[in-house]
Amino acid sequence: MEIKTKGTHREFEYAVLSMDMGFRCGYVKIPKSHPFYNKDYFEKEICNLNVHGGITFSSHTTNHECLSDGYWLGFDAFHNTDMLDYDEMSKESLKASKLLNQFVKELDEIFLISNNHTRKIRNTGFMESQCRNLCEQLAQVYEIS
Repeated sequence: MEIKTKGTHREFEYAVLSMDMGFRCGYVKIPKSHPFYNKDYFEKEICNLNVHGGITFSSHTTNHECLSDGYWLGFDAFHNTDMLDYDEMSKESLKASKLLNQFVKELDEIFLISNNHTRKIRNTGFMESQCRNLCEQLAQVYEIS
């Protein structure tokens, strides 16, 4: 796991991490004063947030290697229309992925081609723009409440 970029937008801290398996995740820290603080990602208000693949993570972090202590919402680029970025994989994951490559190709032929999808690598810039978009949505919640 590695921090690819981090920043602040609309007073929300965010980070994009690259996972050893070759995909990226985006995270936004939720302040204690926000109505979504401590809400689980399966709750209706969180499910209604619009980011790539939807919110897939909600948790408190303490002594995390990449994220500061606090409550975070996150999303990932590890979905059926996402492609793994082999340049971001750890050596161990790259070896394992080569073993799975044929299986994935067969699944792609069955699922993706039949449903007319194409897979894309979701790069750091894309994930950062999604983080900033999530910050905008969270800031609007402040304005409404």
